[in-house]
Amino acid sequence: MIQNITLSQSQKKKLIDELLINIKNLNYHIVNRADLKNKLFMYKYRIINEKGAQIILEKISINNLISVEYDDDVIQYGTEEVVIFHIDCKLTDYHGDDNEVKVYVKIKNKKDNIPIISLHECDY
Repeated sequence: MIQNITLSQSQKKKLIDELLINIKNLNYHIVNRADLKNKLFMYKYRIINEKGAQIILEKISINNLISVEYDDDVIQYGTEEVVIFHIDCKLTDYHGDDNEVKVYVKIKNKKDNIPIISLHECDY
Protein backbone atom coordinates (compact mmCIF):
# COMPACT_ATOMS: atom_id res chain seq x y z
CA MET A 1 0.00 0.00 0.00
CA ILE A 2 1.34 3.40 -0.94
CA GLN A 3 0.59 6.61 0.99
CA ASN A 4 1.93 10.13 0.59
CA ILE A 5 4.46 11.37 3.16
CA THR A 6 4.40 15.05 4.09
CA LEU A 7 7.85 16.63 4.26
CA SER A 8 8.88 20.18 5.06
CA GLN A 9 10.79 22.18 2.45
CA SER A 10 14.04 21.64 4.37
CA GLN A 11 13.42 17.87 4.53
CA LYS A 12 12.74 17.81 0.78
CA LYS A 13 15.92 19.79 0.12
CA LYS A 14 17.99 17.43 2.28
CA LEU A 15 16.51 14.37 0.54
CA ILE A 16 17.23 15.80 -2.92
CA ASP A 17 20.74 16.89 -1.95
CA GLU A 18 21.51 13.33 -0.79
CA LEU A 19 20.10 11.86 -4.02
CA LEU A 20 22.13 14.28 -6.15
CA ILE A 21 25.36 13.29 -4.38
CA ASN A 22 24.72 9.64 -5.29
CA ILE A 23 23.80 10.62 -8.85
CA LYS A 24 26.91 12.75 -9.30
CA ASN A 25 29.06 9.84 -8.10
CA LEU A 26 27.19 7.30 -10.30
CA ASN A 27 26.25 5.55 -7.06
CA TYR A 28 22.87 4.13 -8.14
CA HIS A 29 21.34 1.36 -10.22
CA ILE A 30 18.91 1.68 -13.11
CA VAL A 31 16.16 -0.93 -13.14
CA ASN A 32 15.47 -2.43 -16.55
CA ARG A 33 11.74 -3.07 -16.42
CA ALA A 34 10.29 -6.06 -18.19
CA ASP A 35 7.39 -4.32 -19.92
CA LEU A 36 7.76 -3.60 -23.63
CA LYS A 37 6.80 0.09 -23.44
CA ASN A 38 9.56 0.80 -20.94
CA LYS A 39 12.13 -1.24 -22.88
CA LEU A 40 11.31 0.74 -26.04
CA PHE A 41 11.69 4.04 -24.17
CA MET A 42 15.08 3.01 -22.75
CA TYR A 43 16.27 1.76 -26.16
CA LYS A 44 14.95 4.77 -28.12
CA TYR A 45 16.90 7.21 -25.94
CA ARG A 46 19.87 4.92 -25.27
CA ILE A 47 19.36 4.84 -21.51
CA ILE A 48 21.08 1.52 -21.04
CA ASN A 49 23.13 2.22 -17.92
CA GLU A 50 23.80 4.74 -15.18
CA LYS A 51 25.80 7.05 -17.46
CA GLY A 52 22.99 7.03 -20.00
CA ALA A 53 20.58 8.22 -17.31
CA GLN A 54 22.79 11.10 -16.10
CA ILE A 55 21.25 13.74 -18.41
CA ILE A 56 17.86 13.06 -16.85
CA LEU A 57 18.85 12.52 -13.24
CA GLU A 58 21.04 15.63 -12.99
CA LYS A 59 17.84 17.67 -13.50
CA ILE A 60 16.28 16.41 -10.25
CA SER A 61 15.20 19.37 -8.13
CA ILE A 62 12.62 20.43 -5.61
CA ASN A 63 10.70 22.01 -8.52
CA ASN A 64 10.07 18.67 -10.26
CA LEU A 65 9.48 16.62 -7.11
CA ILE A 66 5.97 15.18 -7.36
CA SER A 67 5.70 13.15 -4.16
CA VAL A 68 7.43 11.20 -1.46
CA GLU A 69 5.44 8.10 -0.65
CA TYR A 70 5.42 5.33 1.89
CA ASP A 71 5.88 1.94 0.26
CA ASP A 72 5.32 -1.19 2.29
CA ASP A 73 7.90 -3.15 0.26
CA VAL A 74 10.49 -2.47 2.97
CA ILE A 75 11.74 -6.07 2.96
CA GLN A 76 13.03 -5.78 -0.62
CA TYR A 77 14.18 -2.16 -0.62
CA GLY A 78 14.98 -1.39 3.02
CA THR A 79 13.24 1.97 3.17
CA GLU A 80 9.79 3.41 3.48
CA GLU A 81 10.43 6.19 0.99
CA VAL A 82 9.70 6.18 -2.68
CA VAL A 83 10.51 9.50 -4.32
CA ILE A 84 8.73 10.50 -7.56
CA PHE A 85 9.82 13.19 -10.03
CA HIS A 86 8.50 14.37 -13.38
CA ILE A 87 11.40 15.82 -15.33
CA ASP A 88 11.20 17.70 -18.63
CA CYS A 89 14.19 16.74 -20.79
CA LYS A 90 15.52 17.17 -24.27
CA LEU A 91 16.62 13.67 -25.23
CA THR A 92 18.27 12.50 -28.44
CA ASP A 93 16.81 9.34 -29.92
CA TYR A 94 18.70 6.64 -31.81
CA HIS A 95 18.03 8.51 -35.11
CA GLY A 96 19.81 11.58 -33.74
CA ASP A 97 16.57 13.59 -33.41
CA ASP A 98 16.06 15.75 -30.33
CA ASN A 99 12.74 15.30 -28.54
CA GLU A 100 11.13 17.09 -25.59
CA VAL A 101 10.19 14.29 -23.20
CA LYS A 102 8.59 14.29 -19.75
CA VAL A 103 10.25 11.51 -17.77
CA TYR A 104 8.72 9.83 -14.71
CA VAL A 105 11.52 9.02 -12.27
CA LYS A 106 10.89 6.68 -9.34
CA ILE A 107 13.62 6.26 -6.72
CA LYS A 108 13.88 3.75 -3.86
CA ASN A 109 16.82 3.22 -1.53
CA LYS A 110 18.19 -0.25 -0.86
CA LYS A 111 19.64 -1.45 2.42
CA ASP A 112 23.14 -0.54 1.21
CA ASN A 113 21.94 3.04 0.53
CA ILE A 114 22.37 2.71 -3.22
CA PRO A 115 19.27 4.16 -4.88
CA ILE A 116 17.32 1.97 -7.28
CA ILE A 117 15.93 4.13 -10.07
CA SER A 118 13.34 3.42 -12.71
CA LEU A 119 12.73 5.78 -15.62
CA HIS A 120 9.58 5.90 -17.72
CA GLU A 121 8.11 8.23 -20.31
CA CYS A 122 5.11 9.99 -18.77
CA ASP A 123 1.79 9.14 -20.36
CA TYR A 124 0.28 12.52 -19.48
